[in-house]
Amino acid sequence: MKNEKSLFQFTNPYLIKSFFEENADFHDELETEMELVTETKVNRTSEKTALVTLVFKNAGDNLPFNVEVIMSSEFEWEDENTSEEMLERLLVINAPALILSYIRPLVATLTSTSRFPTWHIPFINMKNNTVAE
Repeated sequence: MKNEKSLFQFTNPYLIKSFFEENADFHDELETEMELVTETKVNRTSEKTALVTLVFKNAGDNLPFNVEVIMSSEFEWEDENTSEEMLERLLVINAPALILSYIRPLVATLTSTSRFPTWHIPFINMKNNTVAE
């Protein structure tokens, strides 16, 4: 079976911000899982392109560290007949999921050099993703 190139493509994602800070007040075992916070910003730059930015951070009480990573990538599509509903799903769900796959190893590397266990970001359902205008 021959694989065809998708009509939805992206450029290499690039890093905008990478932040790690140890919580000096953390002295306990982590009692609950860290909450994952994602926010997607979609800027349609033309009829067939958009810049998608993903903000990823952890949240919660009594965390050993705070992490925030922001990455962007340009997305383009070839089919002018793609519905707005389909484009919305691609730009709000698929695009940030792809960018998150580039954030995941950065967070693992950042946290692996701390005195805490390496944090491996689990798979995330991007349907609940917050989209900023």
